[in-house]
Amino acid sequence: MLTRTHRYLASVMAKVRDPDGFARLHQLAESGPASSRKDAQIAATRIATLLACKGGQIRDITVGDCVELVDAQRRVHARGGQKKVDFYLRLRALGIFPEDSPATIRAFGLALGQLSIEELVDRYRIQCRPVRDLIVDYLRERQPALDFASLDAVSRTLAGLFWARVEALAPGIDSLRLPPTVARAWKEDLKVKKRTVTGPDGSSIEVSSPRLNAKDELMRVRAFYLDIGQ
Repeated sequence: MLTRTHRYLASVMAKVRDPDGFARLHQLAESGPASSRKDAQIAATRIATLLACKGGQIRDITVGDCVELVDAQRRVHARGGQKKVDFYLRLRALGIFPEDSPATIRAFGLALGQLSIEELVDRYRIQCRPVRDLIVDYLRERQPALDFASLDAVSRTLAGLFWARVEALAPGIDSLRLPPTVARAWKEDLKVKKRTVTGPDGSSIEVSSPRLNAKDELMRVRAFYLDIGQ
């Protein structure tokens, strides 16, 4: 149920934090059936909550942020059903997530239990098996000190933003000792977040924007190298 506080939070975020983002969200809701308008309002409050907690704009929300929110909702509220995760579907429809993001947040096991470390890593289809296994072993080593949302975030960085992108930039690479040219290319690639959105004419358009947390992602990769070096 939406309380006056929830509606106020969504209204404030829409006015002062990200007017354009919430306008797109509203347009998406208007294009759907009238029966889903209430669900759209609930989704807007979930998204406003993420902005209040994480900062930034709607376009900066990550899949990991959504997983963390739904996991918190699951612990606090026993009910909610589809309304708990509808906000993820709407964000995905806006095109702010990578193309390989799951079609539904339930793919992360929030309905049937959390994914294993192997499943977290294998979402990114790493080709080099030794590097894949090393990332799995590293995450298993760190698992006791991390909650699931943090573990998911680290796996997304190492398996997705780091190694999967390295393999895309240098097909066939099989060593963490990156050639300088590959390392530089990956660091440049990390600075930009690319997503595919649907244009007014229905065509798909690739849009690029600065990755605001690029330094944080880079620090996770550096920590990975330091840890395995020890």
